Amino acid sequence: MIKNKNFREDLYYRLNVIPLYIPPLRDRIEDIPLLVIHFIDKLNLILNKNIENADIEFINKLLEHKWPGNVRELQNVMERAMILCESNSLISENIILDINHLNNIEVNENKSIKKLKDVVKDTETTQIKNALKHSKSIRTAAKSLGVSHTTLINKINKYNIHRDYFID
Repeated sequence: MIKNKNFREDLYYRLNVIPLYIPPLRDRIEDIPLLVIHFIDKLNLILNKNIENADIEFINKLLEHKWPGNVRELQNVMERAMILCESNSLISENIILDINHLNNIEVNENKSIKKLKDVVKDTETTQIKNALKHSKSIRTAAKSLGVSHTTLINKINKYNIHRDYFID
């Protein structure tokens, strides 16, 4: 930002006297119960609510989450929960996490991200094998795949597709 003239260099050095490192929430989950209390107090005033506490299942559900959005994500989840809460105690049913984000996290945690060329190779190999199993010849398999028979032969050789998939 300094190079782009969006931030004054002298101001940067005034602010950078003591650099602070605050670890992400996922590395300090022991702070979550304290933050829950803080957000209950803060959000009671803003939302005109009278929520006194959160039950243990509520806290445990928060402790299980990875918190990629850090404390701001926790604050949003808390605000949503407090809006949904109809009693004076937060319960796990009040928690709504970003489901789309969770699905992405599960995919990234359970499977390593493949390179596109590997995905293309796997997909093409599967489709070629399937077409060869269900066709009478390479020409008909190629036609069903929407490629020329020369292209199909080249891909069979490229991906080392075994002759077992050819129907005699």
